[in-house]
Amino acid sequence: FVYSVDDVASFESVEETMYHLRHDLGSDRPFILVANKIDLVRNRKVSPEEGKKVAHQHDAKYIETSVTLHHHIDELLVGILRQIRIKLNVIYPEVTQSKNSKKGPRGLLKRIFRLSRKNEELVENVFE
Repeated sequence: FVYSVDDVASFESVEETMYHLRHDLGSDRPFILVANKIDLVRNRKVSPEEGKKVAHQHDAKYIETSVTLHHHIDELLVGILRQIRIKLNVIYPEVTQSKNSKKGPRGLLKRIFRLSRKNEELVENVFE
């Protein structure tokens, strides 16, 4: 769930959706609450404490990002993958770097999609 820290309405909408899914529908899916646009410090209307409180209430992970500055984007992607792996109860062997392996974002994406193809059915079940 992503909201903008300079838009209270987006925060309230995310909070309502999380409540509905968690309490009304009884979803046990992993949630990640993402506070975006943290680079807009002067315009910020939703504090980190408010975001953390809502995340805690709905048993969700919390992270603050800035897509504009590429701040904490890698950590967010790793967190999403970690939650999927926990949900699937799948343990992947450690990825080791070889001479032919690609480092950086492109290599990460190749490894992600390679793993997803191997477990396509399991991954589809996570997003039902």
